Amino acid sequence: RALPSCAYGFAGGLTGGANGRSYVVTRPDDNPTDPQKGSLRYGVSLNPKSGGVWITFSKTMIIQLREMLWIRSDTTIDGRGSNITITGRSIVLAGVTNVILHNFQINSVPETDTVHVFAGSKRIWIDHLTSFSGSEGLVSVVQGSTDVTISNCYLSNRDFNMLLGASDSDRQDSVMRVTVFRNWFRDSTQRMPHCRFGYCHVVNNLYSNWGYYALGARVTATILSEFNVFVA
Repeated sequence: RALPSCAYGFAGGLTGGANGRSYVVTRPDDNPTDPQKGSLRYGVSLNPKSGGVWITFSKTMIIQLREMLWIRSDTTIDGRGSNITITGRSIVLAGVTNVILHNFQINSVPETDTVHVFAGSKRIWIDHLTSFSGSEGLVSVVQGSTDVTISNCYLSNRDFNMLLGASDSDRQDSVMRVTVFRNWFRDSTQRMPHCRFGYCHVVNNLYSNWGYYALGARVTATILSEFNVFVA
């Protein structure tokens, strides 16, 4: 549980579920109406009032979500030691704090983005994720969410990739601070990321086979771009 000490940038100092209970996912099935013990959905529902939950996996598995997976505060999903793939529906963080998503794959989400952070969520670390094939993009941070780091991820999508601030009218995004660090953006047309209002530190990323544009900013957004490599 020393993982949180590695968090870089604006998410630095978070703990996720390090002070809470441990839970091991042992089965890949998903039942949104009656989550079964051993499933991932059961694990994310366990989060107690004190300390949160640290979720690991007993083996390699593919989890086909039947509904969106809503994450509570003080949660870590830690895929180290197994090859974990989540498909079908997105992972959603709404108004939560202190969450770590680490070392798994999420792809093939037909209706939304793959990871959606919104409604004032803060202190979020998304690290070592592989994500592709989201119809509305991959990682999105919107609606007043802040203190987020997205790092060491492989992100590939035919069109949209990463959105930081969703609307020109969402002035609450002026508080947004996001670190985008050491990711590989590949085979995408735009939004790597696209930023509105907030402050985005984009550093040490690789861009390959990008299309219309890589970095975009509008409505008073500030992007500090450092040491990135762009291969057209």
